Amino acid sequence: MIYQLKITLKYIKPPIWRRVEVRDSMTFYDLHRIIQNSFDWEDYHLHSFDIKRSAGTSTNHLITIGPMNQEKNQVFSFGFGYDYDEKKVILKEIFQNEKRSCFVRL
Repeated sequence: MIYQLKITLKYIKPPIWRRVEVRDSMTFYDLHRIIQNSFDWEDYHLHSFDIKRSAGTSTNHLITIGPMNQEKNQVFSFGFGYDYDEKKVILKEIFQNEKRSCFVRL
């Protein structure tokens, strides 16, 4: 399946956004690379994907998906641990419903 994603930069006026199409079998690492290329960025900053997790009820619990620290073989972030390695999580595992969103922290 192909997903169509709208990627919008927050707190920017006028809005800056890109629409991309990605396969549901791609990882979040692949999505990170697509975002970098779409905005012509050079991957200078740490990043994470923050996703609101719920089982049909309202919740503020977030899971974070980010890069693995290859030297220490652990998932790391901005002083906190990520929940999942971006190279192992497939997009269709998270984006199972229309209008599902996530926040990318750069």
